Amino acid sequence: MIRSVRTKFAAGGFSMVELLVTIIILGIVFAGMVPLFANVLGKGADDNMRNISAILAQDKIERLRQLDYMEITVDNLNSATFKSEQFGQTVPYQTGSGTKTFQVRYTVATFPSDATALTEQYKEVSVDVFWDAPPSPVKHVYQVARVYRQYAGPSVSLGVTPTPDADGAIFDPTAPYYVTLTATVPAAWRGTTNGVAATSKVSFAITLDDVSIDSQDVLTTNTTLQTNAKLNTYQYLGAGVYKFTWVGAKTATLGLYKFTVVGYASDAGSAGEETGLYASLESYVPDPPTGLQAFPGVKQVALEWDSCPHSLFHHFEIWRSTTSGQAGSMIATSTDNENPTYTDTTAAAGTKYYYSLKAVTLQGATYHTGLACPQVSATPNYELTDDKAAPSTPTLKATMVANQPTINLTWTASVDNLPVALWQSGMDHYAIYRSSDGATWGVASTFPLATATSWSDTAAGYSKKWYYKIAAYDLAGNFSTSAVVNATTGAAPTYTLTVTNANKSKIAYVWVRDMVTNLYYTTGGTSSLAAPTGTKVDKNKKTAAFTKLLPGSYQVYANFNGTAYVSTPVFSATGSGPYVCQIQ
Repeated sequence: MIRSVRTKFAAGGFSMVELLVTIIILGIVFAGMVPLFANVLGKGADDNMRNISAILAQDKIERLRQLDYMEITVDNLNSATFKSEQFGQTVPYQTGSGTKTFQVRYTVATFPSDATALTEQYKEVSVDVFWDAPPSPVKHVYQVARVYRQYAGPSVSLGVTPTPDADGAIFDPTAPYYVTLTATVPAAWRGTTNGVAATSKVSFAITLDDVSIDSQDVLTTNTTLQTNAKLNTYQYLGAGVYKFTWVGAKTATLGLYKFTVVGYASDAGSAGEETGLYASLESYVPDPPTGLQAFPGVKQVALEWDSCPHSLFHHFEIWRSTTSGQAGSMIATSTDNENPTYTDTTAAAGTKYYYSLKAVTLQGATYHTGLACPQVSATPNYELTDDKAAPSTPTLKATMVANQPTINLTWTASVDNLPVALWQSGMDHYAIYRSSDGATWGVASTFPLATATSWSDTAAGYSKKWYYKIAAYDLAGNFSTSAVVNATTGAAPTYTLTVTNANKSKIAYVWVRDMVTNLYYTTGGTSSLAAPTGTKVDKNKKTAAFTKLLPGSYQVYANFNGTAYVSTPVFSATGSGPYVCQIQ
């Protein structure tokens, strides 16, 4: 049976068992290949990004090869606006799935590494392109190119007269106050030796802060002295030497200038390498100092100002005057240019001084003094002990207040009124003195603010005569004292306390006591520390009046069962009377 079955299916190529086994194997293989297909797809996306990165990197290399050699800098390449947006650090790129952003980074290295902008031989530029994820991981594509200095024209040497010093400065171009540029073309470019074309011209240029001051082409045919539109002169002297004289240097703005020259071959005017140098046009005479400030102190003035930027600085002159606009006299010099300060300890207190400065340079054995800076002023202070004069004397007035134990004082304000030419320390405070007899005095009050002009003595009491005087003090401790005045307070007002017996059947005996003094009072106004005989108050709303009581606090005690004193109060009253009390 088994054989017949195998035979039956063998005719179709497979037995049933073989077919089942084959299907199972294919399923296993397919399941294992699914991740592989996914990896292939992912790798395809990654490869696509790398290919685009490589294209972009090569494109940037080709574009930068078209730049002028001096334009190849990291700042320029990183700028999104440089050369009509041909460079920059991001590039949007259209892919099948949309716009993808690619990042671009540049590095520029010059060789030799210590070369200047005019002596370097080539630049090595690295372009790094990568994409913003996804896909991940992000990978970088690098392209590196070397860009050499290559010129079709001659390399020209440049000389400047007067020769800049070690700091690159040209000082006061000596008479006739010119700066002369001299270009020398190598001998090989002066004729047709070895097939090299002869130089037909050189081009001079002068700039300040990238602004052209003047430029001039000098041809080999300019063998006589020429003058251009800006009155500067030029001439070909022969033997490959070209000269351009900057006559305008005499009145030019001081600053850092760039002097350049380019030689041109006669074959269609091909330009050679630009040769240039920087030199600062300076004057031996320094500018006026800046930033001068004056700070008054006690019998002195402190000065501060900015450093002098001149490379030949030697010292400062400090000038002082007592009249604005006049120079006065030089009082000191200072060589400190790192932290320039000076303290004038000879200044007199109370005098207003005007200070100015001059900077001085040293060229060889010759000093050059600049103009003075604008004046600043300061007036030194006195010491407190210098004030020996008292303030003006206040005028004091005393007035009693009716029905109050108070005397009001008023006075005219004092001033520390020394003559204008002298100095005052300033008002400090007042002190009020009080006496009961005009001989023995005590301080009644003080006022830290010198602007006070009134005070009330609320502790004067009733029927009291007091003597007053006031002293005005300045900050130095000097004082002046007013004339003595006096005032008497009026008698204290008295009040009546009326006690009414509302009991209908009992007589009351009543006592009245001052809660503060503990004195007992009778209806006649007399007082004692001991409780007197109680005052009889008949029943049925009869009354008893206790007179001549001063304003205060009182208690009423009552006994309805006899004449003995009882210590439990039945009424209390406080303040000004009259007082009314009803007991029962």
